[in-house]
Amino acid sequence: MALHILSTSCARVKATLLVLSLVATVAHCQDIFLSYVIAEEQPKGTFVGNVAQDSNIRDHVGSAREFQDLTYSFLAEEARVTGNFRIDNVSGVLSTGARLDREQLCRFQMECRLSFRLAAQSSLGLFFKIIDVTVSVSDINDNSPTFIPSEVSLTIMENATSATSTLSPTPLTQTRGLQVQGSTSMDLALALSVRERLDRETVDFYRLTVLAKDAGTPVRSGTLTVNVQVGDVNDHAPVWELPLYVVNVSEIVAVNTIILTLAAHDADSGPNGQVIYRFPPLQPDTALGLFALNETSGELRVSGTNTAECGQAAGRLRRTDLQPGGREARDGGTAFKSSRAQAVVRVLDTHNSRPEIIMSVLGSSATTTLSELADLGRVVAHILVRDSDSGLNGIVTCYLNATHFQLQAMDVGQYKVILSRPLDREAQDTHVVNVTCEDAGKPPLSDSKIFRVKVRDENDQAPVFSQSLYSARVTETGAYSSDRSIYVTTVTATDADVGENARLSYRILGDFQNEFYVFDNGTVVATRGLDRENGGSQRYLSVVAYDHGTMSNTATATILLTVLDVNDNPPVFVDIAPVFYVSEGVPLTSYVGNVTAMDADEEENAIVLYSLHPAYDGQVPFKVITDGVIKTNGTLDREKRDRYDFEIVAHDLGRPHLSSSIVVTVRILDINDNSPVFLFPNDINNTVRVPHTLSPNTKVATIVAYDADLGNNERLVFARDGRNGTKFFDVDPETGEVILVRPLSEKDLGEHWLVVVAHDQGFPTQLANQTMLYIQVEAHLRKLASPYAGAQEFDAATTAPDASLLVDGAATTKGGELFSGRRQQHHARLHASAVREGGGGPPGDPAGGGQGTGLSPRDAASCLLNVSHVWLVLSSQGNAKKLMTWTEE
Repeated sequence: MALHILSTSCARVKATLLVLSLVATVAHCQDIFLSYVIAEEQPKGTFVGNVAQDSNIRDHVGSAREFQDLTYSFLAEEARVTGNFRIDNVSGVLSTGARLDREQLCRFQMECRLSFRLAAQSSLGLFFKIIDVTVSVSDINDNSPTFIPSEVSLTIMENATSATSTLSPTPLTQTRGLQVQGSTSMDLALALSVRERLDRETVDFYRLTVLAKDAGTPVRSGTLTVNVQVGDVNDHAPVWELPLYVVNVSEIVAVNTIILTLAAHDADSGPNGQVIYRFPPLQPDTALGLFALNETSGELRVSGTNTAECGQAAGRLRRTDLQPGGREARDGGTAFKSSRAQAVVRVLDTHNSRPEIIMSVLGSSATTTLSELADLGRVVAHILVRDSDSGLNGIVTCYLNATHFQLQAMDVGQYKVILSRPLDREAQDTHVVNVTCEDAGKPPLSDSKIFRVKVRDENDQAPVFSQSLYSARVTETGAYSSDRSIYVTTVTATDADVGENARLSYRILGDFQNEFYVFDNGTVVATRGLDRENGGSQRYLSVVAYDHGTMSNTATATILLTVLDVNDNPPVFVDIAPVFYVSEGVPLTSYVGNVTAMDADEEENAIVLYSLHPAYDGQVPFKVITDGVIKTNGTLDREKRDRYDFEIVAHDLGRPHLSSSIVVTVRILDINDNSPVFLFPNDINNTVRVPHTLSPNTKVATIVAYDADLGNNERLVFARDGRNGTKFFDVDPETGEVILVRPLSEKDLGEHWLVVVAHDQGFPTQLANQTMLYIQVEAHLRKLASPYAGAQEFDAATTAPDASLLVDGAATTKGGELFSGRRQQHHARLHASAVREGGGGPPGDPAGGGQGTGLSPRDAASCLLNVSHVWLVLSSQGNAKKLMTWTEE
């Protein structure tokens, strides 16, 4: 008896009859199929193939870069198979994940094919493809033939002639005296046939060794020990009541439920007629695991569920037609006979089962990571739904509950979850996707699967400052301060990204980047001293925040830095050597000028007040107002002092005060406030003597006068008064020389007088003075030859300040002295018309021939007829210089 399983309802399973271990063929409507062959027993990690290259998937993507961006992964539905393989997610290299044992993987199957599916998808793009892979595991001769059991005992009736006895399913071989028969199919039997008549009375027991050899390289062999007991004849095999048993069961049938009772009869009697039921040993595990057969009663019970194949809930059968291999009945005779029958178990759709979701999240079992810049249409999961029901109960509709993802059908019962809306990690960093598949039964049943999508951060957010303008106030420290870390302020910026994309650093831009530094915590410090006067009181610093992402984003803010002033700069005068001019004789508090000093500080530190240095207080006729104005504070007389030098102090109002000083010069300008003064003639000496024989155009005398003023105010012009009665003499206006303009005769002897006027050239007012010159025309005077004849000139600038001019011993002075105090640039010209050389010293100097005593003015006038001398006496040196002499004949 053979039991066949008919499968009709796994995902898109075409009508297929499963006999023993025949594998179902599934069509998945994909266009990439790969087949590989690998020998069993290869070590873990053995290369199977390169899926990326072998599938030519490069032809399906848009660019080489997208091809390099592909990742490869198993679909979760193939977990039973994929545990034996590994796939490199990046390169697509398929390798073994364990040592493959064909005999374990494909027990009792002629071919060993392991089929599974891979997903290839772009990390960022939309590409998604399923690759069907079949790996054929080829056999190597790594197992020796094995008899199950390894020792068999049987009884062969002595009357046996050519009858055969089944031993065990095994490759055939031969033994001496017995013929071993078998077949090359998986359903084979080893039997002993009697070649010669047995004689139990002669030999009642045989021990045979059956040798089985395979055809592999190297050749492997196994042995079977056969114990043959010669007995009486059992010549009838069991007979089944039906050659084929068919039974329908509900899919929710309980375990241990008797679904079928098998019946067979043996015409023999005694032990030879007792029927024993069993499954033949060469049956697929998938069938044997579902049923249990009672050896004596023939009852077929449900013993389990086919969860490994169809994934149903415990306690239920998969709704399909099952053909468990075969059922074998043999009698209880010593040399038993057997026969086989088949049973078909049809599982009816009597109950609405829930759909089953097999979800492959491309990343891990329950969570995948997706860039927030991923393209729309990006595949994040593969959904396979199974429902073994039929009719409305097997019609399944799937949907998902997620705002940014969409379920897109691929094939019957297959979906992919794709990205349908742009992701923004800053708004939501994790998305929970709930996939629900519901059938159309009444009531509908559903299955749900949940997975999470973690949004991977991309550097798509720029830093944001807490404020666009920061204000800071720092007291200046000076350009040469030793402090190299002056706190300014703290700026704060945030970045909505995470990780390196959100880690911020700062720096100063522009002209101040070498003067300021920003730490990573936003603290801004000055790296050198702050000098308000050089850098200004307000500085605008541009600070940039930048993240550490691959493509750095930035933001900029402004710091308005106000540098507070300290009083570290003294006032500085604009003019380093100011000179002012003021006229003599101006009224008190008259304006002279003003000084200006600048202070680089600000506010009260820059307010400058001025004052006269205390050392000059009361020493100069000036005062200094606090605003820097210089005014007169006394009488100015240029003739007494024509220049003043004094110090002015400028100080600020800072704490402490800082000050500086400067020396100013005030020059006194002349005004025409002095009238000409006659040195000759004067009240004491106003007469000259000339002979009547003097030739016309001869100079007889020189009017000597001076003016204490300067410039035009001192420049004199001489003239004769129009009322002058003399007609013989005139005065040169420039030189003051008195010239004889007409010849004299004896009748002109006597005294002539001449009124001489001297006036300066001041403006707008000219001052003048006049004097009387008496000219005595005499008949006795004669001219003496002398090396000193002619006009002799005296320059007062070469004399000492206290020099006196003596004429015949009489001092001729102005106010008691000829020159006062300071040297004046005046010229005194003394002339004589008749000069002779003569000895003699200065008056009062006996050694020089003087008279030993000074002469009074009256004596000087009376001695004009005697020898006369003009001396310049240098009283500071005690010596004298004779200027000229003349005498009377």
